[in-house]
Amino acid sequence: MEGVALAAPDQERLSALLVGQERPPRPSALSASMTFGWRAMLKIKHVPEQLFDVTAFPIMLVLMYTYLFGGALAGSTEEYIQFLLPGIMVMSVVMITMYTGIAVNTDIAKGVFDRFRTLPIWRPAPMV
Repeated sequence: MEGVALAAPDQERLSALLVGQERPPRPSALSASMTFGWRAMLKIKHVPEQLFDVTAFPIMLVLMYTYLFGGALAGSTEEYIQFLLPGIMVMSVVMITMYTGIAVNTDIAKGVFDRFRTLPIWRPAPMV
Protein backbone atom coordinates (compact mmCIF):
# COMPACT_ATOMS: atom_id res chain seq x y z
CA MET A 1 0.00 0.00 0.00
CA GLU A 2 2.82 2.32 -0.72
CA GLY A 3 2.05 5.40 -2.69
CA VAL A 4 -1.59 5.55 -1.60
CA ALA A 5 -2.44 8.84 0.03
CA LEU A 6 -5.54 9.12 2.16
CA ALA A 7 -7.15 12.53 2.19
CA ALA A 8 -9.55 13.86 4.77
CA PRO A 9 -13.13 14.04 3.48
CA ASP A 10 -14.63 17.37 2.64
CA GLN A 11 -16.39 18.82 5.70
CA GLU A 12 -19.55 19.82 3.81
CA ARG A 13 -19.99 16.41 2.18
CA LEU A 14 -19.36 14.67 5.49
CA SER A 15 -21.94 16.73 7.37
CA ALA A 16 -24.48 16.22 4.57
CA LEU A 17 -24.04 12.46 4.86
CA LEU A 18 -24.19 12.36 8.65
CA VAL A 19 -27.11 14.69 9.15
CA GLY A 20 -30.01 13.43 7.07
CA GLN A 21 -32.88 15.69 6.22
CA GLU A 22 -35.68 13.30 7.15
CA ARG A 23 -35.91 10.81 9.97
CA PRO A 24 -38.11 7.77 9.78
CA PRO A 25 -41.43 8.18 11.60
CA ARG A 26 -41.68 6.95 15.18
CA PRO A 27 -43.66 3.76 15.63
CA SER A 28 -47.13 4.20 17.06
CA ALA A 29 -47.99 3.10 20.57
CA LEU A 30 -49.93 0.13 19.20
CA SER A 31 -47.08 -0.93 16.93
CA ALA A 32 -44.49 -0.74 19.72
CA SER A 33 -46.74 -2.62 22.14
CA MET A 34 -47.45 -5.34 19.58
CA THR A 35 -43.73 -5.72 18.93
CA PHE A 36 -43.01 -6.24 22.62
CA GLY A 37 -45.97 -8.61 22.85
CA TRP A 38 -44.50 -10.65 20.00
CA ARG A 39 -41.16 -10.66 21.85
CA ALA A 40 -42.90 -12.10 24.92
CA MET A 41 -44.57 -14.78 22.81
CA LEU A 42 -41.20 -15.77 21.35
CA LYS A 43 -39.78 -16.12 24.85
CA ILE A 44 -42.38 -18.81 25.62
CA LYS A 45 -40.38 -21.15 23.35
CA HIS A 46 -37.63 -21.16 25.96
CA VAL A 47 -39.96 -21.78 28.93
CA PRO A 48 -42.96 -23.76 27.65
CA GLU A 49 -44.25 -24.40 31.19
CA GLN A 50 -45.50 -20.83 31.23
CA LEU A 51 -47.90 -21.61 28.41
CA PHE A 52 -49.20 -24.59 30.38
CA ASP A 53 -49.55 -22.50 33.55
CA VAL A 54 -51.66 -19.80 31.92
CA THR A 55 -53.81 -21.99 29.66
CA ALA A 56 -54.18 -25.62 30.71
CA PHE A 57 -53.85 -25.19 34.48
CA PRO A 58 -56.92 -22.92 34.91
CA ILE A 59 -58.99 -25.25 32.73
CA MET A 60 -57.91 -28.23 34.83
CA LEU A 61 -58.78 -26.40 38.05
CA VAL A 62 -62.24 -25.43 36.79
CA LEU A 63 -63.01 -28.99 35.76
CA MET A 64 -61.57 -30.50 38.92
CA TYR A 65 -63.29 -28.17 41.38
CA THR A 66 -66.58 -28.19 39.48
CA TYR A 67 -67.02 -31.93 39.18
CA LEU A 68 -65.23 -33.09 42.33
CA PHE A 69 -66.36 -30.48 44.84
CA GLY A 70 -69.21 -28.65 43.11
CA GLY A 71 -72.05 -30.92 44.13
CA ALA A 72 -70.83 -31.29 47.71
CA LEU A 73 -70.42 -27.60 48.49
CA ALA A 74 -73.20 -25.77 46.68
CA GLY A 75 -75.72 -28.47 45.91
CA SER A 76 -75.21 -28.47 42.14
CA THR A 77 -72.34 -27.86 39.77
CA GLU A 78 -74.23 -25.08 37.94
CA GLU A 79 -74.57 -23.02 41.12
CA TYR A 80 -71.00 -23.70 42.23
CA ILE A 81 -69.41 -22.66 38.94
CA GLN A 82 -70.88 -19.15 39.35
CA PHE A 83 -68.65 -18.73 42.40
CA LEU A 84 -65.71 -20.74 41.12
CA LEU A 85 -65.15 -19.21 37.68
CA PRO A 86 -64.41 -15.61 38.83
CA GLY A 87 -61.88 -16.93 41.35
CA ILE A 88 -60.10 -19.01 38.73
CA MET A 89 -60.04 -16.03 36.37
CA VAL A 90 -58.48 -13.83 39.07
CA MET A 91 -55.94 -16.54 39.80
CA SER A 92 -55.05 -16.71 36.09
CA VAL A 93 -54.54 -12.94 35.93
CA VAL A 94 -52.31 -13.11 39.01
CA MET A 95 -50.23 -15.90 37.43
CA ILE A 96 -49.81 -13.92 34.20
CA THR A 97 -48.83 -10.84 36.21
CA MET A 98 -46.30 -12.90 38.14
CA TYR A 99 -44.65 -14.16 34.95
CA THR A 100 -44.62 -10.64 33.52
CA GLY A 101 -42.92 -9.33 36.66
CA ILE A 102 -40.30 -12.07 36.50
CA ALA A 103 -39.62 -11.28 32.83
CA VAL A 104 -39.29 -7.53 33.53
CA ASN A 105 -36.96 -8.24 36.46
CA THR A 106 -34.80 -10.45 34.23
CA ASP A 107 -34.70 -7.76 31.53
CA ILE A 108 -33.69 -5.12 34.08
CA ALA A 109 -30.98 -7.36 35.55
CA LYS A 110 -29.51 -8.12 32.12
CA GLY A 111 -29.58 -4.47 31.03
CA VAL A 112 -32.08 -5.03 28.24
CA PHE A 113 -34.49 -2.53 29.77
CA ASP A 114 -31.80 0.17 29.57
CA ARG A 115 -31.54 -0.51 25.85
CA PHE A 116 -35.29 -0.19 25.48
CA ARG A 117 -35.19 3.24 27.10
CA THR A 118 -32.78 4.48 24.42
CA LEU A 119 -35.13 3.51 21.59
CA PRO A 120 -37.50 6.07 20.03
CA ILE A 121 -40.63 4.20 21.12
CA TRP A 122 -43.64 4.87 23.30
CA ARG A 123 -42.25 4.73 26.85
CA PRO A 124 -44.78 2.32 28.44
CA ALA A 125 -44.52 -0.14 25.49
CA PRO A 126 -42.12 -2.59 27.22
CA MET A 127 -44.49 -2.82 30.18
CA VAL A 128 -47.70 -3.10 28.16
